[in-house]
Amino acid sequence: MLGSCVLGRERCCRMPGWVSAVAAVLLALVLMTPASCETACYPRLCNIYFPDLGSADLELLAQWDVLVLAKRAVDEHPDELAMLRILNPDIQLIAHMPVGYHGEWLSPPINGDLVAELHANDWWLKDATGERMFLPCGDGILNETVWAPLNGEGKMLCEWMAEYIHERLGPGGPWDGVFLDCCFDDIYWVGDAHGSPVDANGDGVADDALELNAAWRAGMETLVSRLRELVGDGFTVTTNGNNTLYAGCNGSTRERFPHMHGDWYENITNPEWGYIAISTLYCDPIVSIVNVMWEGPVVEGEPVRNDALEKKFGFTYASTLVFGDGYFSFDGGDGLPEHCQAWWHELYDLKLGEPKGGRERPDISIEWVEHCEMVSLRRFGNGVAVVNPTTVTQTVVLGGTYFPRGSFNGDFYPRSDAITSIDLEKESGDVVVGSGIALSWAPDVQVAVNESGAVELSWSGVGGASGYSVYRSHRPDGSSSPAAVIAVVSAPGHVDTTASPNRTYFYRIAPIDGWSCEGALSRNVSIITPSERTSRERSEVDSVNNLPDVSDGVDGSPESCQDVCAVTVDGTAESFWGRPGEEGRRVGSVLSLHGSHPNPAGKATSISFGIAEGCGGAVTLTIYDIRGRVVRQLLDKPLAVGSHMVTWDARSDHGRRVAAGCYVYALTRREERLTGKIVVLGP
Repeated sequence: MLGSCVLGRERCCRMPGWVSAVAAVLLALVLMTPASCETACYPRLCNIYFPDLGSADLELLAQWDVLVLAKRAVDEHPDELAMLRILNPDIQLIAHMPVGYHGEWLSPPINGDLVAELHANDWWLKDATGERMFLPCGDGILNETVWAPLNGEGKMLCEWMAEYIHERLGPGGPWDGVFLDCCFDDIYWVGDAHGSPVDANGDGVADDALELNAAWRAGMETLVSRLRELVGDGFTVTTNGNNTLYAGCNGSTRERFPHMHGDWYENITNPEWGYIAISTLYCDPIVSIVNVMWEGPVVEGEPVRNDALEKKFGFTYASTLVFGDGYFSFDGGDGLPEHCQAWWHELYDLKLGEPKGGRERPDISIEWVEHCEMVSLRRFGNGVAVVNPTTVTQTVVLGGTYFPRGSFNGDFYPRSDAITSIDLEKESGDVVVGSGIALSWAPDVQVAVNESGAVELSWSGVGGASGYSVYRSHRPDGSSSPAAVIAVVSAPGHVDTTASPNRTYFYRIAPIDGWSCEGALSRNVSIITPSERTSRERSEVDSVNNLPDVSDGVDGSPESCQDVCAVTVDGTAESFWGRPGEEGRRVGSVLSLHGSHPNPAGKATSISFGIAEGCGGAVTLTIYDIRGRVVRQLLDKPLAVGSHMVTWDARSDHGRRVAAGCYVYALTRREERLTGKIVVLGP
């Protein structure tokens, strides 16, 4: 059963800052426009959310595909319902409607009519002593059997309830469907939970178990079939509770997956109510839900993102993707009311596209453990979901070349992170991304210097590539110094206008496929840039970098230094800036780093540093993320002695705003390297 006892509770939610008048103007246009979700884009996400919408973050809630909301929202927050539809025209808004139980809630006032009808017709389930039967949370159980008393119109509760739902929540309003809570196949078990046997027919004698369950089942069938007759095929009727009402409903929910009704295996494979069954047996379009409740620590209303949460999340999320076509729902937390959260996990942002088929059994490392046949994967247009339900770590062969979901750097998945198998801990799951086919590299890269001194790169297109990343390094092996991506281009060819004069550069190109995954790198090509640029060109470059012109003959300027080649201890050639005859000279303690301001940074921050001695090589200033990947190359040129300041606008080399978080900046000149940290705030 869903958390009905929290319907009247409040939760402090973030204010969205939208104006309700906008919804009022568009309300009439929106209410009669049902949502349609004809695309098969995965993951499919559901949020069962019971707090009041008046204080909810509607922009966040609108990101889910399905929202199951308290039915009072249609009376108390019609503008908010309309705004959700405006924010996401494809969203499905589903009204929560308990049919196996009910409290005596009188707010909003319209609920008073329902409660009054239940009392007037004595439609409460009772035991053999005539006492009402209650769930542990205090809600009274309804008598949905065909033995229930008849009202003044000669209708049982199951008949009247279908008509009430149609009138109150059916088509023509803001709802796309209804969620029938506690829609069970049987009811005899309530006697054990209550402590006394059920007497649904009111004869003062405990009911026979088989007869009672049959009467209850017949009542539920009557309710569902009558409701379907009234609402038509275009209105979603989904349920919560183990049932086999396949013909009249569009799906059901595995609440508290994977442990409410047995273990993971039972919840997946039960032939009547397991997840595989509910993903196939109900009528189309199927709206079945896997609801996972986090029962760990919570801080300020949000789950603590510890290893236990991430493992449970990954396991259940991947299981939902692999074994069916359901909607994934994750909420709860220690001490929180059920179904009250609107937090977002970054796995939701992986747009996997359409399935390429059903689940597959991959090659695994250990075959002898229980349920090893359930180690499974499923391929999608943009990735693969993988599940290991066994009690040991499994190495799962992916059957293609993919990329770990954590390797995305904001533009693409780097070629060096490509994998063909994945290690999954016991009872865990994960998602990898990519098409499965690694782009190969055939064309040669041509490099030349144009009249203005910029480096021109050209190459033939690679079949299947949607773009190309351009790498530049100071070393022949393409490593260190560092090997940075200086551009991402959509077509073959790039002009590097950031190269410093009189330097040796090494370039490599990697194709990028339609899933933002890099293919194989091209061979290295090298070039030495001209020793001088015109004064106008130097001025333009310096003005862009907010740095002083160093062409006036001071130490460190192009006029007093030149490119010198030395051989390092590992046998590779290295080009550095210095005076003739200074081969191998290494100067220490010539850099001083004064920090960044402001820090934390909002839109921009300035990094200040000093140079105590000139003519020691090019100065580089590079921003890295916490995984050590290059985010932005701010500086790469010789500088004069003195104080300098470079501003970073919190954007990557490709002009995109970086995500909030911690970043490292490194100031280097030859072998000397100083680092600091910058915290970037959200936009």
